[in-house]
Amino acid sequence: MEVRYIREFVVLCECMNYSQAAEKLYISQSVLSKHIKALEKDIGAPLFERTTRTIRLTEVGSFLLSYAKRITALVSEAETGLDIISRRYRHSLTIGVMHNPKMYNLSKYITPYTLGSADASFNMIESDEAGLIELFGKKQFNIFTAFEPQDASCPYLYMPLVRTRIEALMSSDHPLAQKDSLSLRDLSEVPILMPSRGSSMSRIILSAFYSSGISPNIIYEGSSLGCSDFVKEGIGISLHATEYCRLATEDPALTSLTVNPPIEFTYGVGYRDPDQLTTAEAEYLEHMKTFAL
Repeated sequence: MEVRYIREFVVLCECMNYSQAAEKLYISQSVLSKHIKALEKDIGAPLFERTTRTIRLTEVGSFLLSYAKRITALVSEAETGLDIISRRYRHSLTIGVMHNPKMYNLSKYITPYTLGSADASFNMIESDEAGLIELFGKKQFNIFTAFEPQDASCPYLYMPLVRTRIEALMSSDHPLAQKDSLSLRDLSEVPILMPSRGSSMSRIILSAFYSSGISPNIIYEGSSLGCSDFVKEGIGISLHATEYCRLATEDPALTSLTVNPPIEFTYGVGYRDPDQLTTAEAEYLEHMKTFAL
């Protein structure tokens, strides 16, 4: 019996619909039907009773299903284990990075590594914070740009690389642009454009406001890149890490001011247990330790 046919049989049992099962398996309905018939031929008995509209398991099908589930689970477990083992010996490196890698000065970390490991293949996957954590969970990469975990249930280990602070970004002709710095009280009196709701940046900023007994007037929550045009038009003031503000203020239409008292935080890399890393990933992580705080 073909293992893939058994896996398709389990999916068909879950859906009890050839069209839905085929879509879930990314194959055509005719191919699925052909595979199930081949499986029935191997077994020597029908697995389903078919009518024009429905299907249901035969006694043989019901008997096979419990074993088929265990077989597919074991195969999946074996594939995962073999992938982890084989990844250790593949000299490839894929890392997840926050949108706008320039902001995180990744070339500072990556260039020395690539120069010292000329035979390593290298790939970056960009996403926002939530997207990176989701892709990390799906094992698309084992190392990524990350903020400090907030609780013990965090799915990654963490290495801090940079300590930075929040600054206020505004149009150069904003009424507050002439001040030397801004207080949280100053910021509470103007519309605020915030990083995406639920992100670490948003949590850090809101924590600073609320712990001071101040409620910000939030008019936007979303991509840092997406709010720049609003800020230029004087719609409000946005809050970002110093590194982002340095990039943004290359545009003369924008300026940034420090916030006092300082809102400080760290960011760095999230990673899996070293035993699950490829040779290249382990080498890269060891390289990154030279920059750790």
